Amino acid sequence: MYANPEYHLTEAELRSFLRLPSNLRASLARGFGMLGLVALLSGGGYYLINLDAFQKIAQSQPAVAAAVVPPTPSAAPVAAAITATPTPVISVPDIPNNTVSFPSVNISAPITWDVRFDDAKTVTADLVNGPIQLAGTAHPGQHGTVIITGHSSNYPWIKGNYNSVFAPLENAKADETIEVSYNNAVYKYQVTKTYVVKPTQLDVLNAGSFDGLRLITCTPVGTSLNRLVVEAKQISPDPAANSAFTQANFSGGSIPSGT
Repeated sequence: MYANPEYHLTEAELRSFLRLPSNLRASLARGFGMLGLVALLSGGGYYLINLDAFQKIAQSQPAVAAAVVPPTPSAAPVAAAITATPTPVISVPDIPNNTVSFPSVNISAPITWDVRFDDAKTVTADLVNGPIQLAGTAHPGQHGTVIITGHSSNYPWIKGNYNSVFAPLENAKADETIEVSYNNAVYKYQVTKTYVVKPTQLDVLNAGSFDGLRLITCTPVGTSLNRLVVEAKQISPDPAANSAFTQANFSGGSIPSGT
């Protein structure tokens, strides 16, 4: 009946509503008011609980570059001697041993290695100290996939410096570089894609023929409904030189990570 935008309440309908008992009208008004208040408090509470994660996401977004205005050429340019400019060598600073570094999204954190997938208590305890590499997945320098998971958010009463360490992963883009240091060597990976899976899709933990890295965290922030996966291929050193490794076959349970 109200789909027609030109429809207006008739005088009879308005009088019918106003003839409702005053106590019923007041109850309806209070009910709608309470619903609005609950919605407001829920939204505000969700934002405050995950404030640290939202701040990290905002800080990891790239700044918009200012437009470059070319200089106006002078009427009579003066010839200048041409000298060769050497090509600058960009040096990549060393990162601490046993860390993951993703500069494009402001992630730098220590890694705990070989955390058992089926030991929920240990997983929970180690995630407080930073991202974890799952036992049964490759280490850098081995044929296979390095699987590293970390929190995007956590309960506010759990103290730790890494409760939202992987929240910025939602800003990851293809071709960006991730570095992982292991055994005092640095391995570089290039992001190929990002995607979302259900927590029970354990196939993302299995390597197949892929030599690379997958960073995994919960999404959306403040929930454990899904897992965000950032997948990257190994670009340095040449993966052809990796040592042999047989990845575990994961089945049952959920991908550990997140709240």
